[in-house]
Amino acid sequence: PPQNNPSASGNGNENVISNFSLDKDIIKVVVKQGEVEREILAIKNTGDTELNFKINVSSIQKLVAINENLFTLKPGEIKILNLDFTAKDNEVPDSYIGKIIVSAGNMNQSINVIIEVKQKNPLFDVQTNIVNKFIEPNGTLKANIKITNMGDLNNLDILLYMAIKDFDGNILLYREESIAIDKQIDITREIKIGNLHDDKYVFYVQASYKNISASGTDFFEVSKIKTPKLDINLIILLASIIFIIILLVVVRIRYKKKIRKIRRR
Repeated sequence: PPQNNPSASGNGNENVISNFSLDKDIIKVVVKQGEVEREILAIKNTGDTELNFKINVSSIQKLVAINENLFTLKPGEIKILNLDFTAKDNEVPDSYIGKIIVSAGNMNQSINVIIEVKQKNPLFDVQTNIVNKFIEPNGTLKANIKITNMGDLNNLDILLYMAIKDFDGNILLYREESIAIDKQIDITREIKIGNLHDDKYVFYVQASYKNISASGTDFFEVSKIKTPKLDINLIILLASIIFIIILLVVVRIRYKKKIRKIRRR
């Protein structure tokens, strides 16, 4: 879920809360060369004071246009921004990774962004789907990969490149293999992710033949599985219900015994 980073300032007994929320924390778009895809971002001032906002784009500036980068919101106000993801006719088909950073005062929140730029008339189409979206550190990522040959050539040997990246674009680990494809192939791959810290990451797949390539992505989160804490109020409630049930059973048994004794007389 989108994060909140509250900031509080005190003046005597008065506390002023500065905070804002975003309606999303990750965006993935697919855009063809020469086309535009639009996403909507809602920003709300959830604090008690007026905030001046600034929007910055990291690593993917050439692909993202925002209709307004500087604005002010009063408490409770909401700003709707248009995010236009544009790929030029000659944009290199690939998956581009970056961030949109929303700042207000001393607070910052980031939206992770994946932009898949596709060729108008591609030779390959790559689709990637991670089976386990939440993985523990040192766990294993399992992904289904579907590669479709959309050209006229058959029985191709392609290079399959797989990598795990962070949203700053850093390659954390990768694998390569050669694979034969006729018209379509569906494969499953498992990759040990190592001791990655808790965060969101990108699984990147690229299929290449000579100087032609296509890519696909999916994202996942590394997170330690936390043992849920038992709510003491829930424990008391359950214990009370069990006690009442036992009490009712005991009363019913005694009542039946009493009825039997009366009938015997």
